[in-house]
Amino acid sequence: MKHAAIAAALLAAELVFCLLSAAAVCGTMRETEDLLALSRVQAGNGDFAGAGSSVRAAEEVWNENAGLYGVVLSHADTDEVLRGFAALEQLAGLGERKDFLTRSAELLVSIGQLRKMQLPLLRNIL
Repeated sequence: MKHAAIAAALLAAELVFCLLSAAAVCGTMRETEDLLALSRVQAGNGDFAGAGSSVRAAEEVWNENAGLYGVVLSHADTDEVLRGFAALEQLAGLGERKDFLTRSAELLVSIGQLRKMQLPLLRNIL
């Protein structure tokens, strides 16, 4: 009986850890998405300096949580996001509105999919 109680306690602790990490990942990804959405508005209005600043801020939020992402995401996924930030910074510097808007939309979709994959839903577990 004692072993079953220990096993149940460990399982409960793992579940709490999973839920907390999912909440943390989703929260920081949402903040990153919000900053990227702001950069799209700024680029759409021709403010590429502001768009570049918003992209850098989004990248800073992402990088602040790189340790957590390294635990819950694949390296290929994190590398793709980092390449996206680099491309957006370059496009903002060049003032390429169409390319910036296209690439930022792609990055938003990628981050949104990563965020949704972290939700504790049955379809993500199976």
